[in-house]
Amino acid sequence: MTSVYVTLAVAMTMMVVASFWAIYVGPLLRGDADRPWLFHLHGAVFLGWMGLLVAQATLVSIGRTRLHRRVGTLGMAYGALVVALGLAITFVAASMHMASGAWDVDSAAAFLLLPLGDMALFAGFFGAAVAYRRRPELHKRLILLATVALLFAAVARVVPIEPHCQRLEGISAATILGDGTVALILDAGSLVRQAHSAAAVLAAASNTLHPMAASSASTIH
Repeated sequence: MTSVYVTLAVAMTMMVVASFWAIYVGPLLRGDADRPWLFHLHGAVFLGWMGLLVAQATLVSIGRTRLHRRVGTLGMAYGALVVALGLAITFVAASMHMASGAWDVDSAAAFLLLPLGDMALFAGFFGAAVAYRRRPELHKRLILLATVALLFAAVARVVPIEPHCQRLEGISAATILGDGTVALILDAGSLVRQAHSAAAVLAAASNTLHPMAASSASTIH
């Protein structure tokens, strides 16, 4: 069962790197990631959490539970750092978007709900994992749930397909699912407008055909 946690930890880490590759990891490796230092620190700490997860799961898997516990003591402080940086970057990002004029107050408030919710979930599951660290079966599941809470930002990274599929009305974007397949994201507003347009065309056609049918019937009689 422990090997399952190692596999999950590695898979989640790979997903995070893949999700942020185009917008951050790739440009960072090329030296093109022009971001404030806090963003780089945030990225390093959150990726470090994923590395810590892999390391801790691996230590248990190979029977090094004593070392796992010692590293876990540092992990408690690291988890607190993850929460602190997550909160800081949330408000800094919202402030930067407002200062640039990209967001108004309502947009910033709507954005804040998501990462603050993620941090609340992480803190809750992580705190419970610390409290139940003497119960391994429960502890490892809580740590896994805490990490899943951090993955929402990675999962939510979608790839706009407008430049490639400009003629596909009703499709706004695409995202990569957990199994690697690509799923299209529908544009609900566009679909509703298309439905209304189609209904209007059918109604107009019906109104045009009805008098013609009536005229033909009267001519026959």
